[in-house]
Amino acid sequence: MVEIIPKKPKKALHLENILLYISGAFLLIVILSYVVLVNFENKASISLEGLKGKIAQLGTPEDKILEEKVFQNGKKIRDFSTLMSERRFSSKFFENFEKLSLPKIWFSEIDLEPIKMEATVLGHAPDFQIVGQQLIIFKNQEAISEVNLQKLTTGKDGGAEFILFLSFKPELFTTTTVAITQ
Repeated sequence: MVEIIPKKPKKALHLENILLYISGAFLLIVILSYVVLVNFENKASISLEGLKGKIAQLGTPEDKILEEKVFQNGKKIRDFSTLMSERRFSSKFFENFEKLSLPKIWFSEIDLEPIKMEATVLGHAPDFQIVGQQLIIFKNQEAISEVNLQKLTTGKDGGAEFILFLSFKPELFTTTTVAITQ
């Protein structure tokens, strides 16, 4: 059968048209959701302000003064805790320094500056070899950042007298023990 009047072929929905409609619907949903969330936020903030007002009306002046004192004391406690956590303990230095020192070395003077994390040490050893061993021990420690032998002389009794400059990392002042690496 031959048709005299040609019919227009039916257009199938292309994938692009389908994606266009889906993305348009998604955009509309996102915009509506945003408007709803902004509305909820405004209602919540108004409600919160109302509750704060009611709380303020319920408290007596004495309660407000007491509450202010509590907040001030809380701030002082937080400040003190911060100071204590950042404090460098000189006693920790001496505990760790003793563990790092060879038994044959005698330290006659230690000029410790915990703020700069530095120390100048005057010492005496039976011989130069022991001083060298002590230097190696200090240089191999992760908690000691710099070791500088400033002076090395022969002592009155034939031993070695020396002056060391040491610079430390904060761990030496905060940890209870330093891992000794050799």
